[in-house]
Amino acid sequence: MTKEPHQPENRGRREPVLSIPPGWWPAFSTLFILQVSAVSLIIGSDEIIYGVTGRRFAEVLNAIIDRLSAVPAEGVALSAIEVEIGKTLMVLAQYLRRRLLEPLEKRLHAEGVAEGITQGKAEGAFDQQLKWIDWNRRREDAQKRGLPFDELPPDTD
Repeated sequence: MTKEPHQPENRGRREPVLSIPPGWWPAFSTLFILQVSAVSLIIGSDEIIYGVTGRRFAEVLNAIIDRLSAVPAEGVALSAIEVEIGKTLMVLAQYLRRRLLEPLEKRLHAEGVAEGITQGKAEGAFDQQLKWIDWNRRREDAQKRGLPFDELPPDTD
């Protein structure tokens, strides 16, 4: 039995601010690491190249660390947003598949079946016509030779 959030047992329980489904953790982690690394490189190179000249290494390092302090939080937020966008795009793709592609596939399948039936009927009629032509040729040959012909026509067997 599940407890409702307003019941006393669940009062102290909190929902996480960042709720990434388990299947999306690899994508989230990859995005986070790539974004933090890229921004860190950009900030570090910017500080080294365009920073105030004549500073000691410790001052440059402190300036880089100061500028990087917000990067992990921004990386988490951006990664979460990107994962949500990815999930939304997957839901949208699934909706479009159900709404557009599946009816089209069903229609094309039905048309293919109908075309197959029509083609099958035409081939069947052609085969039947060939049977009649062959039967008639045997009948005429027997008639020319004066032999009795007691073979039933093709549609009666």
